[in-house]
Amino acid sequence: MTETIILVALGIFLLLATILLSYYNGYAQMQEENRELEKVLEDQFILQAESFDTYLSMLNEACREGNLWDGHSSKKR
Repeated sequence: MTETIILVALGIFLLLATILLSYYNGYAQMQEENRELEKVLEDQFILQAESFDTYLSMLNEACREGNLWDGHSSKKR
């Protein structure tokens, strides 16, 4: 009788350990996917920031070349 109780307890323990390990593996996989997505989003953010800086630089240069930067407008021509 005692041996049966011990075997049932060990079976329950192994079942719980298996369930916990499967949950942990799913959690670890989800964390890895989140890290990959975070890296992609960070790279995209940096790319957009650099593109915006480039756009502003081009706009500033165009305004300077067109004499628009110093308060001149196209109406005075």
